[in-house]
Amino acid sequence: MSASLTEKQRVITRSGEVIRYFVDGNMTIYYPDGAITHTDKRKGIWYTTNVKGVRRVRKFRDHLVHDEPKKLSIQEKIDPETNASSSIREDGVLTINYIDGQRLVMLPDGT
Repeated sequence: MSASLTEKQRVITRSGEVIRYFVDGNMTIYYPDGAITHTDKRKGIWYTTNVKGVRRVRKFRDHLVHDEPKKLSIQEKIDPETNASSSIREDGVLTINYIDGQRLVMLPDGT
């Protein structure tokens, strides 16, 4: 397994964010709503994908922030038996919204 994929440490905050630290110095932050932020430490770039699939790129060295023009695709389905709606984003985030208001978010690593 390469250093960029080897997890060094995982921290779960009080508000539910899961922060994954990798051996190569990069990190990924999973938010409870399904948003994801990851870094490219070598280039000084942060990538954030929100729940609607919009990717924002922050380049700290150049002080630039922009949204990528193409959103990630999201496939949506409704379970005919339970009426729960499920959606899976192109990056692997699965969200199930139940009719009683509960929500299940499964992130790409199974968290």
